[in-house]
Amino acid sequence: MLQHFRNTEVVWTLFRRKPASPKADRPLTGAPGRARMKTYSAESGYVYQYVYRGHRATGQAESEYVFSVTSDRKNWRLIGVILDQATMDQWSSGAGRALLPVECYAIAKLALFDSFDDSSRAGATEPLHPSAEDITRYLDALGQL
Repeated sequence: MLQHFRNTEVVWTLFRRKPASPKADRPLTGAPGRARMKTYSAESGYVYQYVYRGHRATGQAESEYVFSVTSDRKNWRLIGVILDQATMDQWSSGAGRALLPVECYAIAKLALFDSFDDSSRAGATEPLHPSAEDITRYLDALGQL
């Protein structure tokens, strides 16, 4: 009977959930309860569909906004837009105010649209990193300056 218990314990050990590694991604937050697919007609000639999946603090003084993107309705990929604290601080010192959370989302979305408009980035999956100049340009286009 003891032998049977030991074998059972070995089997159950295989099914137990392993602890998350310290490098595991943090969960996304802030996404709407029901995902909404939106469309963007880019200057590159492609028509993209995208879904906002949420954002997370990466633990390195930066925030990542994650979008699912497709240009052919078949192959979806994730694209992250990373707003690092140093860039936001640089913008804030020049503007004399801090960015609002809704402005951070708008900056991420406009950075995504810029990548859609750039035909050399078609199919790219590396994260986007808007600069302080990009932040100024985006907020100016939105009338937030």
